[in-house]
Amino acid sequence: MKILIAALMMLGYLFIVWKLRFTRLKKKAESGDAEAQGELGYRYETGKGMKQNFQEAVKWYRKAAEQGFVAAQNNLGLCYEYGNGVAKNMEEAVKWYQKAAEQGHADAQYNLALCYQQGEGVQQNRPEAVKWFKLAAEQGDDSAQFHLGEYYRTGQDGSPNVSEATFWYKVCMDSYYAKTGKLHEKAANGLKALGLVYNPTTKTSEQLA
Repeated sequence: MKILIAALMMLGYLFIVWKLRFTRLKKKAESGDAEAQGELGYRYETGKGMKQNFQEAVKWYRKAAEQGFVAAQNNLGLCYEYGNGVAKNMEEAVKWYQKAAEQGHADAQYNLALCYQQGEGVQQNRPEAVKWFKLAAEQGDDSAQFHLGEYYRTGQDGSPNVSEATFWYKVCMDSYYAKTGKLHEKAANGLKALGLVYNPTTKTSEQLA
């Protein structure tokens, strides 16, 4: 019984602490603090410590995004792309990805590249897609690195470039292995298509036996 009472008291204490922190965060957001607005939007979107509410997430992301808060701009773009809390609108998604990408946000650069590659919300433009994939890849985004490998291997610009494809597949493998301790299966398959295999011990691409 004592243990149960202690546990209930601890839960009550934690709730009070959470309530105080949330109240402070909301006050900061309401006072115009962009970072707090972005954090509040994220909490509403993910349901972190509160009931999930996509409409409130969009509301606070927009307030932060309009002040130039880069993470909120990307997150608002995602809300528009997937129709979370707002009507799906790829043109609006591209608009916010572009704003965040131009500030150097790697995830937004990757998202924008996909839009240009697929012609969603913007006219298809492969050179522009490659430009943004490269900017994200240079910041360590393994998904962007993989897409560059695919682009050069399949010759989407007119002719395959084996050396560039190999380079980006290997960079992707290095990044992904360092992060997860696992091989990036799609990049491994890309290397295999080039007659190569990645050795995580030496971090080299070797000819298939």
